[in-house]
Amino acid sequence: MFFKKALVILSLVSLVNLYVCPMTIAKQVTLEAGTPINLIVNNTISSELNYVGERVDFNIANDVQVDGNTVIKEGTKVIGTISSIDPRSSCGKSGHINIILNSIKFDNGKIITLYNMIERKGSDRFDPDNGNFISNVIVSIFFWPVGLYFVCSKGKETIIPANSIVTVINNRNLSFDTGDLHL
Repeated sequence: MFFKKALVILSLVSLVNLYVCPMTIAKQVTLEAGTPINLIVNNTISSELNYVGERVDFNIANDVQVDGNTVIKEGTKVIGTISSIDPRSSCGKSGHINIILNSIKFDNGKIITLYNMIERKGSDRFDPDNGNFISNVIVSIFFWPVGLYFVCSKGKETIIPANSIVTVINNRNLSFDTGDLHL
């Protein structure tokens, strides 16, 4: 009799435990190369204020899905590092920023290594693609005192504003286990 009661209680506890704490099933997924990932910039990044080696944080802007299943939730942290930075300089040269995206850090602490890069460059004052190029050259040649201003003036600072969305394209297949990610 005692064993029947103990068996019934143990069965009920097991059922409640399965209901309250469902088992996580490990599933290997691959985020294919070419998959766009939208990131939200947490803090403003500037070619004038930031420095090489500085950590920069992003968050996933919207769920990333594979075969209709969410594999990276919105809000998941992405960690990057500024790999090169050139401040604006004279002769109209604009600023330039390169950021290497190092990893995705999930809520449970699991980290997945990334191999992506963000590159941003402002527009140069004397850039041939810039509509002012020809007029700047003409002014520099024919009105040399005023032309010195155009030659000596600095280019534009490169800024990636906080809360802006940056889209990166996953550049290689990224395989990971979703079993303990609580998606």
